[in-house]
Amino acid sequence: MIDIDYKLDFHKRANVYVKGRTRLAIEYVANPMAYLQWLEKNESYINHDIIPLWVLSRNKFDEMSHNDYNFFEMTTALTNKDGILFTLNTDDGDLSLAKYMTYKYKDEVYKRKIFKEKIQLSKMVLDDNNEFDVTYFLKAYNEAYQSFKDKIDKEIEEKEKLEQKAQEKEKKAQEVREKYRTDDNTSRSIDEKWGTCKYCGRYTNKWRAYLGDGVVICYCDED
Repeated sequence: MIDIDYKLDFHKRANVYVKGRTRLAIEYVANPMAYLQWLEKNESYINHDIIPLWVLSRNKFDEMSHNDYNFFEMTTALTNKDGILFTLNTDDGDLSLAKYMTYKYKDEVYKRKIFKEKIQLSKMVLDDNNEFDVTYFLKAYNEAYQSFKDKIDKEIEEKEKLEQKAQEKEKKAQEVREKYRTDDNTSRSIDEKWGTCKYCGRYTNKWRAYLGDGVVICYCDED
């Protein structure tokens, strides 16, 4: 039996209700819904041995932003173990599957990118758990994620090289500053005094103004 807008005996309505060997409730979300509203309805289905399948309207969320995805990832995507977000276009029957590719660097999210694939709803099948079979999607996702990861790995490698060069440069500059620094620096004549430029940080005895306490203004704006 397949029915639309079916009223269930626990005061809920299913957008599409399927009764066979198992019972399914397909919920078609055309507008944003509150998390608690979604949670309450989802748990009601589960408590009554009805498998809920949640899909979003592609008409409403045609070009989903990261903020939109973040919200719906916390709601509809939680209904499947793979964290995949399903959206449906009722005009052409296309079902879109989306999942984040996340790259972490130093225990923090460095970059995120949405991976998407489309398939005709009529070609989707259910797996042994009565969920959408997403084997093909996860295979494509893993291949795309590897390319995504390889690209970011190279980016991070270049970033770390630049940071290392900057550290080495600063270390050498510090060694030069220490080499020319003397205990009686403050007692030397004004023309011989070394100082650190207020603006560029260079340690030099060629400056246009001595501000005191080893702070100068050099000629960095003319370099």
